[in-house]
Amino acid sequence: VVARFDSVHLEQDGPDRVRVTGARGEAAPEKLKVSLSYHAGWRAFGRLAVAGPEALAKANKVAEAFWDAAGGRALYEQAIHQFIGWNACHAPLAACEPGEVLVQFAVRDQDERKINSRFAPHVAPRVLGTVPGITYIADQGRPRASEVVAFWPALVSRAAVRQRVLVGDEEIAV
Repeated sequence: VVARFDSVHLEQDGPDRVRVTGARGEAAPEKLKVSLSYHAGWRAFGRLAVAGPEALAKANKVAEAFWDAAGGRALYEQAIHQFIGWNACHAPLAACEPGEVLVQFAVRDQDERKINSRFAPHVAPRVLGTVPGITYIADQGRPRASEVVAFWPALVSRAAVRQRVLVGDEEIAV
């Protein structure tokens, strides 16, 4: 049975008592919903703050230098840089350039070692080797690959599912 919780009505019926009325249900569907999670690679990101006159132009130079050092964006399955604080979330809205911008670099790939050896080591060195007015966000530490867990919703035939309950080592058929 599929319970319809939108039909349930609850009311107080005394101390520590609740009356439940109106509950409805439907016959069990032919297909069951399944939520699958699976390993889908690795990701990492790093951020640098660029400030001062022509911050956006400097941030673009930093991004170019970063990707050159990290092997290029084509090296990774997915690679992006964004200027947080300058139209990163939607289409251009600002009429004038910002006085500072946060540059975020991010990659996703199946190869964890590539991310840790080719991407991660090249964020902090941009502070010393690119433009004036740049700083490393100190509390982020060196980027490290972290696992990407993907979600796959699916439907499975009820006939393919064996219902059971495990209590300790004992299996009870349902």
